[in-house]
Amino acid sequence: EWALARALLHAQDAGSYASWIAALERVDRAGGRLTLRAPSRFHAAYIQTHLERRVLAACRDVDENVAEVRVVV
Repeated sequence: EWALARALLHAQDAGSYASWIAALERVDRAGGRLTLRAPSRFHAAYIQTHLERRVLAACRDVDENVAEVRVVV
């Protein structure tokens, strides 16, 4: 689901994708929670503060069972 969501996010905003989304890696999926890894604490905090809703929406567009996106370092 993450690969498809990434493609949607790239299509929506290539600049934001290149700066922030491209560096995120899928770590785990447990039920409705998708866990992604960011390269730094700053990167993770930025995603959670500014892009979490957009990332969750793209994931839900691909898989409606995704209820939460968690970003870890």
